[in-house]
Amino acid sequence: MNLALGGLIIFILLFPGILFRLFLIKSESFENPLDTSRSAELSFMVIAALIFHSLGYLVVEQYYTIHLNQLYYVIIGDNGTTLDFENVINGSFLLFIGYSFTLSIISGTLGYLLKKIILVLYLDFRFNIFNITNEWDNLLSGRIFIFEERVGIRKQFYHIIERYLNGGMSFKRFKQYSHLHYLYYVSVTKIDYVFVDLLTVIGDDKILYKGALKKYFLSKGNSIDKVYLSDIYKKEYDVSGNNSNNFIPFISDIFVCKGDEICNLNITYIYLD
Repeated sequence: MNLALGGLIIFILLFPGILFRLFLIKSESFENPLDTSRSAELSFMVIAALIFHSLGYLVVEQYYTIHLNQLYYVIIGDNGTTLDFENVINGSFLLFIGYSFTLSIISGTLGYLLKKIILVLYLDFRFNIFNITNEWDNLLSGRIFIFEERVGIRKQFYHIIERYLNGGMSFKRFKQYSHLHYLYYVSVTKIDYVFVDLLTVIGDDKILYKGALKKYFLSKGNSIDKVYLSDIYKKEYDVSGNNSNNFIPFISDIFVCKGDEICNLNITYIYLD
């Protein structure tokens, strides 16, 4: 019984680290967002839980008496030791549950906020330590394209500033260029549609499909599992290069293509503006 209770307490103690990891890296499109092993996942959650509990301990000990020896005896299931679990935190088991619940809410919230900051500032592209995204997600969502475009715009703007400071451009022209670069910089922040061309191979048949990307899922190992398209057109693909035949509408609300049937994939990003 003590072993079962000890396992439950360990899970409760690790729960803040689990929530932090889930909210930081969670993505609906992936079975596992990162190519990491179970040992790496467990290490990440344990380290995160230790950090949160260390900070939580510094705060709670200012107001309550914490009997860590009682908690230790419960976890190891030592039947030879008199256990007084009610005294883990100043005589109240409910305080321990409240502490764990509060810490879990804080850790999950911090994980979610950190994820948003990383994605908005593209920190995952700038620093390897913030690598929380997947290559397919960045390609099919257009994040990598937006990032590269904005980096190119910033480099051009730095060049314009250098020309202005060196006297090679008037202030009026510098102001006009700055305004145009700002408008272009803002315009590439959101992609309205993503269109994909899928070359599928089923037996001896090779068919090219094109349409608007609606949803996609990745399988174990982060390879493409399924791709959902709408507004679909198709045509037979001729490997000899004679592809003069036109695309024809494919009557379907949603077209589902299996990943093992996809031979090649082309991505086009659409801005309505």
